[in-house]
Amino acid sequence: MEKNTVMVIVMVVLFLFAAVQAVQLTMIKKDLSESGLKVGSGGLGISTTSSSSGGASSSSTSLDQLPGMVGGC
Repeated sequence: MEKNTVMVIVMVVLFLFAAVQAVQLTMIKKDLSESGLKVGSGGLGISTTSSSSGGASSSSTSLDQLPGMVGGC
């Protein structure tokens, strides 16, 4: 097979895969909204405040407010 033919086949397969996932996501959101659950962008509700003192005690309290997993895997 030619290199361009293989690339086109790979691109079509990836596009179809993305389309199937988009349909599945739409179906999941519809099912959740029908069951009464709220579908949103998320958020942990952690408020951040700035302190003018900037001492060690304020940094330890701000570290306690972090979620369990920050970025990464």
